Amino acid sequence: MFMRRFLVAVLLVVVTSGSALAEVDLYVSDLNIYASRQFDNFRAELSYRYGISRTRFDTLLGRVDSPGDLAVSLWLGLKAEKPVDDVIRQYRLRRGQGWGVIAKKVGIQPGSPAFKKLKKGEIDWLPKNFDEVMKDLKKPKGASGEAVVETERERKIREAHERKEKKRQERANKMK
Repeated sequence: MFMRRFLVAVLLVVVTSGSALAEVDLYVSDLNIYASRQFDNFRAELSYRYGISRTRFDTLLGRVDSPGDLAVSLWLGLKAEKPVDDVIRQYRLRRGQGWGVIAKKVGIQPGSPAFKKLKKGEIDWLPKNFDEVMKDLKKPKGASGEAVVETERERKIREAHERKEKKRQERANKMK
């Protein structure tokens, strides 16, 4: 009986933590798409936001899997009041376990405002022209204006982005 309850509890934690942290994964994915289109702007704005040099940015970027992961690492370091090197060390050890685990390891407590923002993918930073650059993602067009065929991955990203926008709208409507 104890084993059954234990397994159910573990299953609930795994299921809920994976779905809850999917929003931060979408944020990372969106930033990666943006960075693939506007890398110099991404680097300049993120470096300015967190007060790091271009050289330091490039060094840190070489230690994570993607530009979006670097943005979340810098944010976690700020929120946890820890050096970004500590966050990236935890990232490299636990990246397969998700951002929630990494956040806990650097001192962000579950249930805290920072942890809740992480779960919602509300990392408090987007490049200034993010919406303008990303609007092309919603309606893919070729050079002459004709629709182009989306890959399966692009379609999934677009649909996830649309779901996130819908959730944001629903939250905004609830606040009214």
